[in-house]
Amino acid sequence: MLRMADREWQNVGLLSNDREGTNSTYRMEQFLDAYRGQFPDSMPGAVEDVDQFVGNLFFSIFNTLISQTSARDPEPVLRPSGGTAAEPSAWRRAWLNQKVIRTLIREKKFRREMDRALMSAIMSPFGLVRHGFTPDIEEYEKNGVIHHRFKNQTPELPWIQSMRPWQVRIDPMVNNFDMDGEPGWIAFQNLYRSRAEIRDNPAIVDRDDWEPTFHYDLRPMHDRQTPKASHSGTMAGRSRKQDKDTLSLFEEWVIYDANRRTFYGVSHGSDSLVRKERDWPLDWGQLPASILTINEQLDSPFGIPFPQMIWQEQMLYNRIWTILNALVSRFQRKVIINQSAFAGNETQLENLINPDSLSEFILVNGPVDQVVREVGLSAIDSQIIGLLFQLKEQIREVLGISSFDRGQRANVETASEANQIGAGGALARSRVQGKFENFWVDTIRAAHRALLQTEDSREYFIPIIGEQNTLFLTQGEIAQGFVKVGLEELQGEFDYGVKLNSTTPLDPAQELAKVDATYRAAGGAEAQDLDHIFIKKRLFELAGEDAERAVVSRELSEEMGRQNPEGGGGGGNPPQGGDISSLTGIQGGAA
Repeated sequence: MLRMADREWQNVGLLSNDREGTNSTYRMEQFLDAYRGQFPDSMPGAVEDVDQFVGNLFFSIFNTLISQTSARDPEPVLRPSGGTAAEPSAWRRAWLNQKVIRTLIREKKFRREMDRALMSAIMSPFGLVRHGFTPDIEEYEKNGVIHHRFKNQTPELPWIQSMRPWQVRIDPMVNNFDMDGEPGWIAFQNLYRSRAEIRDNPAIVDRDDWEPTFHYDLRPMHDRQTPKASHSGTMAGRSRKQDKDTLSLFEEWVIYDANRRTFYGVSHGSDSLVRKERDWPLDWGQLPASILTINEQLDSPFGIPFPQMIWQEQMLYNRIWTILNALVSRFQRKVIINQSAFAGNETQLENLINPDSLSEFILVNGPVDQVVREVGLSAIDSQIIGLLFQLKEQIREVLGISSFDRGQRANVETASEANQIGAGGALARSRVQGKFENFWVDTIRAAHRALLQTEDSREYFIPIIGEQNTLFLTQGEIAQGFVKVGLEELQGEFDYGVKLNSTTPLDPAQELAKVDATYRAAGGAEAQDLDHIFIKKRLFELAGEDAERAVVSRELSEEMGRQNPEGGGGGGNPPQGGDISSLTGIQGGAA
């Protein structure tokens, strides 16, 4: 099955075909070279190499797409499975778990790994992060040092690691690669540099027949473009041979079996297991990975990479640039002069006939009125220039990045038209963002389920910073400034989500208008069922003011309500009307 998966990975261009010694279907390497600006010649043999010119749209557009989709850490949202019918204790557990997950995302650098997976999903058929748990999977060397390759690991805490598509194999006999769906197994690639590294890892079995099978290409990048049948290429693949241009590594594939809930290690260089079969350390509720596929297909579990969708347009774009470059380099203003007129002033003559000059001076002996004196520049066809910009717009529209989103001027007459165009751009981006948010939800769910299965004796200290929700906190917790909880207090069934639009930059002006409009629609200052303290702090923050200095605390508001009962302010509402002197007396003039 692993060899069958290798063939499927070759068919979609994620691996080179080592058996035939060719990279003709190695699309992943081609796309990565294009991202670096190393495109193949668009007009080979038609123009000189110096005239070959490219306009790299991949780099700028893909970086824009990534920055629009993932701008900051998302806000996890947990709700008890019972919804509004759940007990208050269930809502408290959901709130506490939400704070723990937020800390886990920040401390274990989830966003760093998720952004790498997002770039992989844009450049290749899918992006993927691997779920792990340190103490049960990783072993110790004889001297007590933890033996692991991925350093972002903390005992008793789950972690994730972005895996490149060629470092993963998934059961190919499925309709899709959903980790909680059909796939029966997933395999992750580990590479070991030497026998000594294998012997020092107690989790690995040092087989006598284990031969190195992964040979890393040591040649310079420009030589790697010529494939060699004896080694694997730049990123992935195997060979039974090695030569002086390769670094031989021992390859292991750690396979997780979804049916038996076990994992073990195999290698193409050994006929026996190189890692003994063991039970999963934790039950993630799925295979230990989360996958992101943006452009899914009906007849294949592999998605369509964005570069594949715009490759022909990009090559035509490069061809037009090459034509323009060749034409411009050959357009010169020809001037015919009498060479004898410069007798004794050869320096000036040398400056005139400089081959890099825009004007080409033709020297003749004798009168010049008998030949054509001047040949002017020819105009470049405007249709070629128009086609160049049309191709750029076509590529951007395929990727959902319109001209309006890039801050260019649009031909609109009213604010309503501008809002409609902006909404269209947001709709195009929301497709990618929606996929990415679902990817975050799946990652958070699997990591949190793993966390709840760790040692019950663990305790978490949740600091109370910023806004306080008194529905979930006791007076003692508010006074001490933190909440101490154990894993037994976090157990429960939850619905997972991330805050809508949390991965896109927020416009404070739009947020201020939205919060203000919602506040007024809900009754404003007269409404008795609103938390006026929180809402007004939010309004001041979005307005760029210091909310802590401008809005009094709940305790002070209640004290003012008691001193001035006619002015209202009970139940957490601010005083309405009333005398400002009460504020001055309490705060000593600071108000």
